[in-house]
Amino acid sequence: MLIPNWKQVVIHANSAIALFMLATLVAWGPDIAYLVMGRDPAPWVWTIIGFGIAAWGIWGRVIDQGLWTRLWERPWKRTLAKYGTLFAITIGLIAWGSRVHAMSEKVAVYPDLPSIPVPTEDQSAEFCGPFVMEWEGVRLRAYMPTPNDRPTIGFGATHIGGVPVKMGDKITMEQAYKLLDDHLRYYRAGMHRYWTEDTVENRLPITRDCAFISFPLNVGIAGAGGSTAAKRLNAGWVEGACEALGWWNKQGGRVLRGLVNRRAAETELCMVGL
Repeated sequence: MLIPNWKQVVIHANSAIALFMLATLVAWGPDIAYLVMGRDPAPWVWTIIGFGIAAWGIWGRVIDQGLWTRLWERPWKRTLAKYGTLFAITIGLIAWGSRVHAMSEKVAVYPDLPSIPVPTEDQSAEFCGPFVMEWEGVRLRAYMPTPNDRPTIGFGATHIGGVPVKMGDKITMEQAYKLLDDHLRYYRAGMHRYWTEDTVENRLPITRDCAFISFPLNVGIAGAGGSTAAKRLNAGWVEGACEALGWWNKQGGRVLRGLVNRRAAETELCMVGL
């Protein structure tokens, strides 16, 4: 049975709730947010929430429950060690919850994809469009995909007519499709400057060509062209090149599950035919 003053006990037990139950919820917060929103929240958000909870708990224990007035009535070193340990555990939970870890999902195999030995620019753009659209989604108003990213619009476009996208820009759906096509051709041409003639003729079927078009859309042409993946492909180690695509799963120093999943899809697309 509930004690007669259970409401008062719950209200004034905020230190225990804050330093244990709520801190644990914060630890799982990024995972819950990912399941609900489909994207990883910035770690600093959860750090602020966690420290707020810790501060609330300390306030409840020190002020509301009178610890401050009783502190010097007992061995203060033991008290300090006890609450210092409690605080350290709480901070550890917060730090663990603030990380953004990778949880990749299995990506479906592509059994019926066309095998075009040396695809043209038109063929690659037509084939790769749906793949990129699936991962980028579409927004007709400029937005920031992640805190450390650049303003983006449409299907992941960062430039409009050579001019960087800025917050506040708007486009139509027709413009979004046109921007996507322009970007696919632009990034394909940029990557082909890094390919050897042997790579283009013997190692770039339309599926792998698409994987290496989608890849620089995230990391940039210079980053993709100078990557281990590109170097391995030019050296003839196709499987190793595809595997190295998966290494590029971080932004701002943190692993993003969305990038893990996208790199996995690009890797599988790259491996078709091996």
